[in-house]
Amino acid sequence: MTERVDLDRLADYVGGALDGTPDAAEVRGLVDTDPEWAAAHDDLAAAMSSVSADLRAVGEVVDAVPEDVVARLDDVLRNLGSSPEAATVSRAEARPTRGPGAVGPGATGPGATGPGRARKRRTARWAAGLSAAAAVIAFGVGVVATFPTASRDSADTSAGAPAVNEAAPVAGAAGGIVISGRDYQSGSFGGLSQLTSGGAAPYATSERNAADSNAKADSLEGTLPPGSEPPELTRFRTVPAVLRDCLDAVQAVFGGQVRVVDLARFEGKPAVVVLLDGARAGDGRPLVVAAGQNCGQPAGTTDELFHGPLT
Repeated sequence: MTERVDLDRLADYVGGALDGTPDAAEVRGLVDTDPEWAAAHDDLAAAMSSVSADLRAVGEVVDAVPEDVVARLDDVLRNLGSSPEAATVSRAEARPTRGPGAVGPGATGPGATGPGRARKRRTARWAAGLSAAAAVIAFGVGVVATFPTASRDSADTSAGAPAVNEAAPVAGAAGGIVISGRDYQSGSFGGLSQLTSGGAAPYATSERNAADSNAKADSLEGTLPPGSEPPELTRFRTVPAVLRDCLDAVQAVFGGQVRVVDLARFEGKPAVVVLLDGARAGDGRPLVVAAGQNCGQPAGTTDELFHGPLT
């Protein structure tokens, strides 16, 4: 397979480097017609999606700083500079250092004793202390900025922040998720682009948008009650990571940016219906991809039921 397939060129295609170039259409044609190119494409797309998922998982693992460490850092920052002596540094620190043989006013010689030498010792001690304090500040600021504190964050969360398991908008889905209750047929996607009109919120049902979409659809047979997704697709709404894996797989194959996602059906089957702008196979038009209930499982799998330009 590797003797015939240009893996570098195929990797550029999967990664989006060929978007908008004649090479993109040529590679897409090879993927569609040559089994070896198709197999290599699927392997690369799956690998890219898997690596993206792993990197995302690593970035989401953040351990809280122990409360005793936070308390000690707070004490250091609060008490820093509280001593009157720490607030005043002798102007002697700014004077040039005199060598052992220095002469002139105030010079006392190498073996001198008295207030001048005591002042220098005091200045050195405070300089060392301030350096240590600065190091503690730098460490404390870095740690506190990197890790959340368990007690205060939990209090803020309980006071009004969203719950941990509450679904959040998915990055890359500009219009968010809508649930139209439609059973799409090939050629009946005319109302899909209007599902974001009126400000449909991610993970929320917009009955007015669903009604507008249904009015424009060519076929409404077998629709679900408005605002309900097929039960096989509930996890795509309630678990953001599941939807992200699906969209990663779709974008790895087709490229483009996600405009809207509709949890609906396609020809009676549960389908994650995705509308993409700027996709490689859209011929300059938005591309519709209907992915099955196994989209993203395993990583890189689209479980494609249909794809074609929006008409």
